Amino acid sequence: MKEEIKSAVYDFVRASYEGRTQDMVQALYPDDVDQFYQTMAWLMKAMEPFGEAEDFRTRLFPESNNLDEILALPPKVFMAEYLQRVMRRMDEKTLKKALATFEITQCEVEDNVAQVAYRLEVEAYGETMAMENQSMLTYEKGKWYSHLNPGRNAMVNYYQQKIEDYERRKSMDNIRPKPYEPDDLEPFALYGYKGPNEEIVIEPRFRHAGYFVDGLAPVQIFRKYGYLNMKGELAITPFFDKARDFSEGRAAVGKRDEELEMKWDYINRKGEQLTHAAYDEVSDFQEGRATVGKRDEGEIMHWQVLNLEGKVITQQTYDQIRAYYDGRAAVRKGDFWGFIDLEGQEVIPLKFEYVENFEFGTATVTLAIPGGYEDLEIDLNGEIVS
Repeated sequence: MKEEIKSAVYDFVRASYEGRTQDMVQALYPDDVDQFYQTMAWLMKAMEPFGEAEDFRTRLFPESNNLDEILALPPKVFMAEYLQRVMRRMDEKTLKKALATFEITQCEVEDNVAQVAYRLEVEAYGETMAMENQSMLTYEKGKWYSHLNPGRNAMVNYYQQKIEDYERRKSMDNIRPKPYEPDDLEPFALYGYKGPNEEIVIEPRFRHAGYFVDGLAPVQIFRKYGYLNMKGELAITPFFDKARDFSEGRAAVGKRDEELEMKWDYINRKGEQLTHAAYDEVSDFQEGRATVGKRDEGEIMHWQVLNLEGKVITQQTYDQIRAYYDGRAAVRKGDFWGFIDLEGQEVIPLKFEYVENFEFGTATVTLAIPGGYEDLEIDLNGEIVS
């Protein structure tokens, strides 16, 4: 019996990668085909008022003229057309190698139902990857039929939940008997938070909402920004005119000055202000460091580096400072670039026309030479490695 099951799974996998959708449909459990057709028919009709059905039609049934034409297809034809668009084919040489590695790793049979796990190795992008999958089969009328992967219902469940949520919110509309004048109504958007399954966790009630980092997220309720915890409570009272996501336990917050210019400082997770410098430009923290800039009277920006305590660690200002990578930050003064370390010290002199950020201990730099330019690879100490 297990050899018959292995053969059924093997044939189905081969047909799917060869794009033989008619054979796939014949190998599928008939009730699954009918149920899939009914579910997709419901979905397309339900999404038609929202304009989504037409996009579905043109992507998956491009030769059809309208939705009714698709819904008139017999279930098996519908299924074959659908699979023709969504299945990923494999070239003959790659498929032959992959099928040679096909093996059943687990097979449990109870009555007329089999639960099967299988694997095969596939070459892609110059590497060999092991693909592991599961399948359920039912024995009926002398044949083992494969069932559709339950994951195919995910899209249907997603849209169904969206439609139900829309209708629920629509039912809460406050439309009075006497119609409003067009100028009386203004659009607005409120933000909330949803979970991994699209469930609403924190109800929409914020004019703006950022991402949760370190358990806190910036939110705007009226005019001011504060920070929300994951229980939906305000952990840091709204006080700021702007607020960014936390990074490495620090967040940049902005307040407008008397001239309505936004000035930035940093706070910690307790809401305690770490700097009182009113910077014009700031970055998020990376590798324990942040870059900050102030404009002079000529509107020229001068950049420095802060540590996690909010202390300036650079000995001078620069015209440009990038984020840290591998403990080095690229800095520019005038026309030349170099690098500083985590202590703000210039460890690689400013002598390059251009530099890229460090990655895995090396960086590409451009040096001016007689008659042109030369690209070099340097290490963290500035030594040439290639």
